[in-house]
Amino acid sequence: YWDYRTVRAASRCTLVYIAILFAHWTSSGCVTQFSSFMGNPNALGVFTAATLLFPVAFIAYPRTDALRSRDRFERSYALFIVFCALLLTLQSESRSSLLLLITAAGTYLGWPAITQSRLLFRLTFFSFCLAAGLLIYSQAFLIEDLTNAGISDVVLQHTNKRLDSGRGKLWRPLLELVWQRPYLGYGSGAGTQHFLSN
Repeated sequence: YWDYRTVRAASRCTLVYIAILFAHWTSSGCVTQFSSFMGNPNALGVFTAATLLFPVAFIAYPRTDALRSRDRFERSYALFIVFCALLLTLQSESRSSLLLLITAAGTYLGWPAITQSRLLFRLTFFSFCLAAGLLIYSQAFLIEDLTNAGISDVVLQHTNKRLDSGRGKLWRPLLELVWQRPYLGYGSGAGTQHFLSN
């Protein structure tokens, strides 16, 4: 459980980061597929979407009346920055970011119902794990079938990106490597150059 000062400090750091990104985006002409200093729109989108946790937690933090009147301006500023971060995430055109935001919003809104019973909580957790596993499995082993079935055309029509973005070719060998060392892996110093020959 985080106290108010910790949440506020984390939120302030995130607000500065998002404000800098937003200024960079507007000064570059509000381009789509914005990547800023990260060089990749997907990385920017996911990182920006993930950092929204801190200002949202600050906005939603329960307050006393004295605290509420003291930080009214900062909460308003945090709301504005959250809006800016949502715009940046949308402009990155990262499907992973949108999936992250939809999942986070659904979890946040459904949390009171999810935590009503242990069974429902466990079923929800299992469903998320199963969905993630199915997504990875479909990218690794079913991408050609999904492309042939026309699903790739539907995805291209709605997101302007192909379903087979090249990741499918990486997932299959990667999953084979994971199965070789499922518990300890290959260590933090391992990089893609160590596995390219596989």
